[in-house]
Amino acid sequence: MSLNNLGIFLSELGRSDEALTPVEEAVAVRRELVEANPAAFLPGLAAALNNLGLVLAELGRRDGALTAAEEAVAIRRKLVEANPAAFLPDLAAALNNLGRFLAELGRRDKALTAAEEAFGIYRRLAEANPTAYLPGLAAALVTSVTICPGRVTATRHWPLLRKPSASTVGWPRRIPPPIYLASRRR
Repeated sequence: MSLNNLGIFLSELGRSDEALTPVEEAVAVRRELVEANPAAFLPGLAAALNNLGLVLAELGRRDGALTAAEEAVAIRRKLVEANPAAFLPDLAAALNNLGRFLAELGRRDKALTAAEEAFGIYRRLAEANPTAYLPGLAAALVTSVTICPGRVTATRHWPLLRKPSASTVGWPRRIPPPIYLASRRR
């Protein structure tokens, strides 16, 4: 965990070059741990891969970012099969990041598919717990709109983000800035 956190902190300080080594080491350590006990360490590997993808994207290494994100999504899908309640939010975040990375590589159709899947998951989660999941829903909507500006689907869902409810009283009325699109997991 410490290597992963160090990489995240360095990245958040704008020191992505320095962040890469600890994040890569975190992935390597998690891979070894998964060999010994997959059930215990697979979620950590998925989180480390997600963060590796984000750091690689910050460094402009889009192909590497995509590879890490695809592996993170594949692992998260397996985890959701076993325990949807625990891992569905993480799958949504990983899909949102995957959509961003695919878009950066010009693969808009696949990017939009991933972003819309993330949006659908966040929408279901936000209906059950708006306070926890509206920020993720907003991020997925922003990703979808960024990938395909002017899309009717995005404008149709926009009111959902602005509609007050008992559980969203006090929730900021502005949509999260793009930094929230990069979902990190410590």
